[in-house]
Amino acid sequence: MSKKQKIYIAGCGGMLGEAFYSVFGQDYDLKCTDIDVNDDWLSYLDFRDLDSYKKDVESFQPDYLFHLGAYTDLEYCELHPDDTYSTNTIAVENAVYIANNM
Repeated sequence: MSKKQKIYIAGCGGMLGEAFYSVFGQDYDLKCTDIDVNDDWLSYLDFRDLDSYKKDVESFQPDYLFHLGAYTDLEYCELHPDDTYSTNTIAVENAVYIANNM
């Protein structure tokens, strides 16, 4: 019997993350993380913290890394530009760095 491939999904607490969980959950070994742990299949991770993000991904040793987290509320983004930049830009750059070094 072959071993299931692993998928690490960061920012998995929203509608897209739930869809990924539903589609991939039976065929892959998943680790689903989010800053807002609103379901029992989620574990906590603030992906804006590069060291924590990198350590969590490395310890899971996934075959694939999906980074889904982002702010999409335009009003929030306009009122909180630094937080939005950190979440929607820097964290994505960090995900690319982590994926390239897996």
